[in-house]
Amino acid sequence: MAYLFRGNTLKRIQRILLNAGLIISMCVGIWHFFVPYMYRWYSYLPNAPREIIVSIDWINFFFSLLLSGISILLIVNQKLITSIKTKQYIVFILYWFLHGFQE
Repeated sequence: MAYLFRGNTLKRIQRILLNAGLIISMCVGIWHFFVPYMYRWYSYLPNAPREIIVSIDWINFFFSLLLSGISILLIVNQKLITSIKTKQYIVFILYWFLHGFQE
């Protein structure tokens, strides 16, 4: 069983899982561009002012753009992710975990 966790095999598994997660994230971001039209979001807001509808459109557009754009950038430049040390991951996760409790 110890032969499964050699350096190269573990890095290969890491790269496969990273690519799978980034591709799924990119697909969700691209799909989210079309969600308002597929599920007719505006039918749930029949008497909403124009400003509300426009703001929902812009929020959805930028969410989709950031989700798909950051995923594409990280797929192209994977060394950015794989060069981060484990301690940095732990600090980053703790920061966002504790940040969630504040709000």
